[in-house]
Amino acid sequence: MNAMPYLHLLWKEYRAIRAFWLSLVILVLGAQWLTMALSIDAAFSLKLVYSLALGAPAFFALGAAGTSFALEQEEGTYDFLRAAPVSARQVLTSKLGLTILATVAMLLVLVPIAWRISGQQLPEEQVLRGMLGLWLLAAVEAIAWGAFFSLLTARPLSAICLALVAVSTTVHFLAWSSWPNSTKTYDLAQYLAAAPRRAVLVGMLLAADVYLGLRWLNEAEPVTRSSWKSWHLPRFRRWPATATATNDASATQAMADAPDRSAMRARLSWQHWRQSGRLMLLMGGLQIVLTLMTMNGGFENQRDVAIIPLAAMAALAGGCVFLPDQEKRNYRFFVEHNIPPRTVWLSRQLPWIATLTFSTLVICLFWLDVSSLVRALYTATSRFSSPSWNEAGSYKLPPVFLGVAFVAVSYAAGQWTSMFVRSGLLAGFFGLLLAGVLCGWVYMMGEFNIPWGPSVLPIPIVLLAATWLRAPDWAAENTRWSARLRAAAIVLVPAAAIFAAAINNRVNQWRHHLDFNDFNLAPYEAGMDEESRETAAMYRRANELLVVGDQGRTQLDENRESLALLVEASRRENCTLDDPRKSSDDSPLSRPLRLIELMLASGGELEREGKLDAALDRYFETLRVISHWQQHKPSRIVSHQGAFYVDLVLPRIVTWSTQPGQTPERIKGAIERLSAVDDSILHLDDGLKSNYIQVLHALHGDQAELAALIGKQPNLTVQLLRLRLPWEKTREDRFSKSSTVWALGGVETMRNRLSRGEQIVSLVPTPETRRFYSSVPSGIGLSNSEWGIEAVVEFAEFEQRRRATLLLLALAAYRLEQGKLPAKLSELVDAYLPEVPLDPYSGDSFLYFPEGVPPAVTDIDAADLAEAQKMWPDMAPGKPGIWSTGPSLETGYLRSDGSRLTEEQTKAASAAIIYYFAREDNYGNRLPPYRALRKGRWFAIPDPMK
Repeated sequence: MNAMPYLHLLWKEYRAIRAFWLSLVILVLGAQWLTMALSIDAAFSLKLVYSLALGAPAFFALGAAGTSFALEQEEGTYDFLRAAPVSARQVLTSKLGLTILATVAMLLVLVPIAWRISGQQLPEEQVLRGMLGLWLLAAVEAIAWGAFFSLLTARPLSAICLALVAVSTTVHFLAWSSWPNSTKTYDLAQYLAAAPRRAVLVGMLLAADVYLGLRWLNEAEPVTRSSWKSWHLPRFRRWPATATATNDASATQAMADAPDRSAMRARLSWQHWRQSGRLMLLMGGLQIVLTLMTMNGGFENQRDVAIIPLAAMAALAGGCVFLPDQEKRNYRFFVEHNIPPRTVWLSRQLPWIATLTFSTLVICLFWLDVSSLVRALYTATSRFSSPSWNEAGSYKLPPVFLGVAFVAVSYAAGQWTSMFVRSGLLAGFFGLLLAGVLCGWVYMMGEFNIPWGPSVLPIPIVLLAATWLRAPDWAAENTRWSARLRAAAIVLVPAAAIFAAAINNRVNQWRHHLDFNDFNLAPYEAGMDEESRETAAMYRRANELLVVGDQGRTQLDENRESLALLVEASRRENCTLDDPRKSSDDSPLSRPLRLIELMLASGGELEREGKLDAALDRYFETLRVISHWQQHKPSRIVSHQGAFYVDLVLPRIVTWSTQPGQTPERIKGAIERLSAVDDSILHLDDGLKSNYIQVLHALHGDQAELAALIGKQPNLTVQLLRLRLPWEKTREDRFSKSSTVWALGGVETMRNRLSRGEQIVSLVPTPETRRFYSSVPSGIGLSNSEWGIEAVVEFAEFEQRRRATLLLLALAAYRLEQGKLPAKLSELVDAYLPEVPLDPYSGDSFLYFPEGVPPAVTDIDAADLAEAQKMWPDMAPGKPGIWSTGPSLETGYLRSDGSRLTEEQTKAASAAIIYYFAREDNYGNRLPPYRALRKGRWFAIPDPMK
């Protein structure tokens, strides 16, 4: 047997597919590396890496088989093959054989690389079997269907598109019919179970391919390209290449003799419709069918997924714009007959744009009903300056504006590659790649809320202008370096400008927040000195020496050394327990609550020994310990920890005031000491500043610290930061600094309002609002806005407890002297307090119940009171106490007729009654008194101990 014909044919086929093979391998390698570099979910990333390695050969097999026979018609080499001394069997064997060998070679290259990139790991056995059952057999199916349609058509892209539809439809149908009762639409096990039926179908199809292939060269008549009427339809060829008008003498003469440009454009457009009309209808039809099938295919978020075939078919349609002119360099005809190349360009673009516009409009009508479409169009025109697609109206997904933008950029990308790449297969492939990049860019612009005007709209304009400007050089086959540089500059210069504008917009999104004249952290960082770290070392040593007894109890006798260290450390000036600049080097306290309990237990022991002054000192030493722990500590480590610990100490001071042997003078001294305590004990500003320092250190430090800070979140900004893009670091630095200034301003506003005796409830989020935001992903974690809100909440809780404690101490002193509680809180002024502390939330006085909460009269009030007593067990009948509104209520003032007054009107009103309203109630309905009581906070007045 003479092997020379096979070698020549194999070499010919190799040259036809090698660029496609190498391009796809390089693309998959890059995608695999990117998947592992940006890995969030290890199991999902591992599955995706192997899916790429197994799926890419199937797509290659589809492209290679789909072009194997049709390419001979497109390139005009069919007659050469018929004249060559080769048989149909040799042609069929070489084409299918090389496709199979190249597919296997791609598998042998990509799978070991996937194993290496994934750290020598394999997916779970069940998942791996399902992937093999899907992709390996899919590669054989792709070869069978691709060769089948390649034998029946004369356009490679048509063959590939038809084969893709056929493969996808048959595979999914057979898989779903294998497990009709499966609850999962896309389960890999389904494809494995359908493997026998799929193999039978593939065997039948391969037999048909062999039969058609053996007759393709011997009996099929060559496709003439003379005119529309002169087609010869061979027995097995149903979709021949359309006639090329450049060889139609009457048509060419008519174009050359056209009296004006408009007539010439009309004739050229008609000629292009005759050439590619069926291809246009095929692409538009496939776009409609595939998109609608995906919209109703059972995908999760299926209407979002439908954007993929919508954009893909637009890119392939663009890749066919100049395809007839690229065949055998038919564009030379226009130069020879003095037809302006840009007139040719326009005649090629208009039919394709019209077809694609029609198909896209049909799909949009299925997305939306008429009223929603009108509303969406109105939204687009009224907000065109910044059409953030996920905010543009309330209509069904996928978003219309995003889909239309995808179509525009994908078509522009395809037509650009169609002019620069002669091969229809490679033009479609590179068009899809470029369209994917551009669609990703459009999606990012929407996600980042960057206006589409300068970032998206120029993209299709630039790519269309690039082919329009390139048309004369393209027709004249000008390949000089000046022409190449000119073609590159037409695209690269605007691309650089678009990219720079988007980056500038993203970096400066926070410009209106920037006011950093007083934002100097140098003095703050200077406090993190060696002395403060020595204090922290003492606390760590006390934590190491702590002995916890049975049932978690802290025994005093076993922890005297630890207690002595705590007391000694509390008397020092500064402490840096958590240095934000070197957080990885600091070990946190493992049992801080137990240390607080130890301090409080020692205070209780001193009380029992009658050493009340020493006990009070111990409680204030505990407050200093808490203050030390909050100093310089980033608030994102543990929010509300300082207020929580303070809330443990202040009730013990109230209990201390009721101890036997207590005196009013001693309580007055405690009131003076507690009055000097303010929010500086919590170091709220320190927490926010340390947050920013930690962010700055992570952004400009190593990748591990950044990963520890932002976590594993599926967020575009996080992914860009992981790529170490410098402008993203700049933006996040500015964003964090801006939010820090905002958060510090919020805390300062709280201080100013409290100093003026104004209410702060409007600055504090309701518990419902906080629960809502805690359930929403907090973004990338580099913003101080969330922690600024938490600082305000912590500030309000601390101030409420501190002021209530002052009142409770003053009431205890009054009762010691008078033997009873005062009738009104105003009787405490001068003797015990300079003024009555106000409820920080409402800005009014605490409600005072010297004889306890009045009994309920109605059943509804009784139920509300019972609920309140469940929350506050000290709210017992006859038990005195004071009450604060808290963050859930706002106060309102009503006239005697029930109409509500504003705060300004209330000051001028002679008679007004105060009522309470739930802040989350948008209708402003006043609450019954006992229901309002349940939403506030109760502070019981303890009885003196005997």
